[in-house]
Amino acid sequence: MIHHSARGVEGAIRLCSTADRKRIAQPASRLRFDAQVQRMAGNQILLAAVTVRELRYGALAAEWGPLRRQRLEDAIAATTVIPLTDAC
Repeated sequence: MIHHSARGVEGAIRLCSTADRKRIAQPASRLRFDAQVQRMAGNQILLAAVTVRELRYGALAAEWGPLRRQRLEDAIAATTVIPLTDAC
């Protein structure tokens, strides 16, 4: 995982790598997931728009139920989604 500190931002900015997305998308114990969420608390979490699409596709492909998909959407809503541009 990549951690960057930034002045003027409380906590660290956390960027999710491909490995992070795979860990989040794979079925794992709820306790391990909740522990990861707790470690990220207080940090600004940034997700690329393409990562959000990949997470949503993975949930659809895995045929997640409505409660699990809502949990994913709630987690996404708690982040800052960075749009992709030609400048990237």
